[in-house]
Amino acid sequence: MKPNDSLINTLSDIQDEIEKICLPFIKESSSAILSLSNLIAYLSLRNRDQSEIQINLLQEGLTPIQDIHPHVQYSIQKMLNNLNKEDIHINDLLDTQLSNQIKEDRVNRLFGFKTPSIMVTLHSSMIDNPEIIKDLLYHGMNIARINCAHDSPQIWKKLVQHVRDAEREIGRDEPKCKIHMELAGPKIRVKKIFEPEKSSALDEKPYFKVMPGDDITIIKKNHTLNSFSEQTKVISINATGALTNVRLKDRIYFHDGKIVGEISSITDDWVRIKILKTNKKTAKLREENGINLPDSFVHFILSAITEEDLKNLPIIYDLSDSIGLSFVHFPRDLAKFRMHLDSLPHKKISVIAKIETKEAVQNLSKIIIEGLAFDSFGIMIARGDLAVELGLNQLAFIQEEILNICRAAHIPIIWATGVLENQTKKGMPLRSEITDAYMGLRADCIMLNKGEFIIESVKTLNDLILMKQSITSRLGNKTFIQYGF
Repeated sequence: MKPNDSLINTLSDIQDEIEKICLPFIKESSSAILSLSNLIAYLSLRNRDQSEIQINLLQEGLTPIQDIHPHVQYSIQKMLNNLNKEDIHINDLLDTQLSNQIKEDRVNRLFGFKTPSIMVTLHSSMIDNPEIIKDLLYHGMNIARINCAHDSPQIWKKLVQHVRDAEREIGRDEPKCKIHMELAGPKIRVKKIFEPEKSSALDEKPYFKVMPGDDITIIKKNHTLNSFSEQTKVISINATGALTNVRLKDRIYFHDGKIVGEISSITDDWVRIKILKTNKKTAKLREENGINLPDSFVHFILSAITEEDLKNLPIIYDLSDSIGLSFVHFPRDLAKFRMHLDSLPHKKISVIAKIETKEAVQNLSKIIIEGLAFDSFGIMIARGDLAVELGLNQLAFIQEEILNICRAAHIPIIWATGVLENQTKKGMPLRSEITDAYMGLRADCIMLNKGEFIIESVKTLNDLILMKQSITSRLGNKTFIQYGF
């Protein structure tokens, strides 16, 4: 059998299999159904060993598998037509032009017309320094993010107003910067540090220092405090229900994995943790630092939408262009959220699901299918919590898989957390950060967190965007000259 005969048989088998799976959707033409059908086709293709197919495609000079994700059936049929020297009718399949148009329409609706977009996290300190918002807008920010896990509705309203005022001051006749607000969700945080260390900084949150070998006790009830000496490191958390399923040896992470421990004792009144690793010789554990319990089935206890979220939702809905739903685990979380949105006065609002847990990764395709029911929907790869939940070694692979699945479903993507973090906080980017930011340009939006040097980070990111656009818009790469050629 000739190599191309083997390839023809393999591609035909794949196409037949996909057609059977996608048959219920074949007469539908809405963009949501087309995306659903293509996602199912991609997942079917993904389940096969592609290594031999890739080699044979390369030998025949055909498109590699990774380039056909947004239009799987069309591309496979096109390959078969080329191999068989036939012209089988393929007008009823989702082609490259239509798939690109669907994605472009969704990106424009969600983020505006700049691609990739730059999303910047606003901070309450900007209220006293509104000039910084003008600088952010001038240098490329086109989405302002407000994390509603912090501050109050009064602060959120002031920040939004500052964005609108800044737009007018730089000469914009109408608002162009999108406002993205994220519900706090069931994020577990340090609520109170008992017996904190003294600090000379007036605005520093209470903390104590920890190092490997230390014990930390989380109390469930304040009256338990009487049981401990002043030397014991004791904290409380904002959601004691999260401790319901903890077991001995379960891992616990503080502050995005900068402090790592395990459960060493459990009683009805408290849970004790042995610190195993810290990112420095001694690390500071502060009030409001996040906590992750990846082994403790927290998603069965804590709802993705909290009572506080529901109380704030009408305010956030009124102020924002898009709402981020934190700690989505299952498609039903989005379905419940849509019910809450339906109870509010109708307006065009986008919804972004933050993918930041193991359960969300495992249910990603179902979450996307549920998300297609919204008028405008996107996915955020929240790499901070995701790295803690899955382990750093898994993150690089997982973020690629999320990108691939979203491409297949034509879903806009936000590349978030840790982008240019060193530059934002210390003024100088790491070499690895530049590489990460450049790789992030494959997404439709990149999110930057707050920091003293945020303006410099926005400038760097905008420069990378312009450089990539100038390279891809030219015939060949005229900026990377090779002497003698």
